[in-house]
Amino acid sequence: MTAQEIYRLASALIFERTGADEDFEHFFLPFINILLPECLDTENSIRLYEGRETLKEAPFVVRMDEDIPFASVICRTALPYGIVSHYYQDDMDNYKADLYRARYISALTDASKAVPTNIVDVYGRAE
Repeated sequence: MTAQEIYRLASALIFERTGADEDFEHFFLPFINILLPECLDTENSIRLYEGRETLKEAPFVVRMDEDIPFASVICRTALPYGIVSHYYQDDMDNYKADLYRARYISALTDASKAVPTNIVDVYGRAE
């Protein structure tokens, strides 16, 4: 999914046409670049669950037409909520900023896949 597509989804959450708010569009890429490292653990849990290679670091997006190599569930749900949280924070609407931040965190939690790592049986029988 591209940054532009995520921008459209975030704009829809605040009932705004894309390009209608110059500040929102101007700060979109910096906001998404703040959020992507926060999503990295969730993305890597999905990749491990699917048997794919994990990412060492989050991508840094410089253009709206760039593809974001994260799972669809992160791009279509969590990232728009996180972007809108930043929008409302700038708009001085703490209630909505907190509401969308909670939705963002919840979406990341829901998307995360539990992956067991190096489990040691410390209660095993001695043979």
